[in-house]
Amino acid sequence: MACKLLEIAQQRWRRLNASELLPLVRAGVPFKDGVRVERDDQMREASAAEINA
Repeated sequence: MACKLLEIAQQRWRRLNASELLPLVRAGVPFKDGVRVERDDQMREASAAEINA
């Protein structure tokens, strides 16, 4: 039974898109909408949020 379940699940597996970015994700690098967020971008967003608040 377990073997049959694994066979069915394997038919639905697919290759990851952008698998070369996986080590960055594991390292905790922030991404927003699939694009890496640089520290400068984070600082701009934080300061813009403070100005609007």
